[in-house]
Amino acid sequence: MAEEAEDAFDDIRLDFAAEAGVAEGRMFRTEGLTYHGKFFVALSHDKETMLVKLPEARVSELLADSSGLPFVTGDRAPMREWALIPLTLADRWSAIAAEAFAFAKANAGPDAGAAEDDDADEADEDADEGPIS
Repeated sequence: MAEEAEDAFDDIRLDFAAEAGVAEGRMFRTEGLTYHGKFFVALSHDKETMLVKLPEARVSELLADSSGLPFVTGDRAPMREWALIPLTLADRWSAIAAEAFAFAKANAGPDAGAAEDDDADEADEDADEGPIS
């Protein structure tokens, strides 16, 4: 089961590998992906669920239709914007991870987009310089 989950999560890593601002990191004893330093998706430490950050209303939908499970740490109440998606729904992981990425992008600070624009401007400037002699 763990190998199946790792394979499914590797596909997600590949889906976002070329996205500006996306990096790998560790959170809650597991590895995941961040957008400008904020986690949006991770493989749970037990390797049986994918952890995603989504709008509270979307998390409620996933919980209501049993597509998701509440994410709880310690003795605290479930985290409103986080859900665990079971391995039995691995065929939906990529689509749900894409929703989480869109949510992360929508909630990124104003500097996140500016950094991407700066990178694009630098690439344009480099292209305008012509061939390297």
